[in-house]
Amino acid sequence: MSSVKKHASSIVKLSDESIKDLENLFSLKKYKKGEIIDPAGKTAKNTFLLIEGIARSYTLDKKGKEHIRSIFIPVSVFCSLTSLILKTPATSTYACITECTVFEGNWDTFISLTKKHHDIALLHIKNLENAFINIERRVTSLSTLNATERYLELKKIAPDIEKLIPLYQVAAYLNITPIQFSRIRKALYSK
Repeated sequence: MSSVKKHASSIVKLSDESIKDLENLFSLKKYKKGEIIDPAGKTAKNTFLLIEGIARSYTLDKKGKEHIRSIFIPVSVFCSLTSLILKTPATSTYACITECTVFEGNWDTFISLTKKHHDIALLHIKNLENAFINIERRVTSLSTLNATERYLELKKIAPDIEKLIPLYQVAAYLNITPIQFSRIRKALYSK
């Protein structure tokens, strides 16, 4: 069973024709650690299903400082949704933290499939709901948890994150300075 079929079928019951159309849409791609999957500054065209590895999305501020918006672990669907919907340049870059294996498919073709197959439309709705839930969790985390709590929450998702990306990037995801992050780690691990 392909990962596309396995992922999609775990969310909604799909017809054989829908599965065939989805499998024809998505192609398997492998990316190296640090490689960009979808860059900021250009209008996005694809949606992605991460099946191996860890990826992230980030933006750069006017000074060139990275701000990590999301970290993705298998099995995750991700894309520059605003860019895809509005047909405007993406504001976030999607890149690999580790080597990644993803299924990549054209967004417009996928949307056409949602009009052809009711079950694929339901799959799309479920993926959008999950994206919204993840965004809401991230916003709630940033607004209600202290930095230590956000770090411990991140460790549940990606236990070895400090071994995978530079510590300043972990600090950026937590929305704190590297010095603050160093103090948190020292307090947690020197006990």
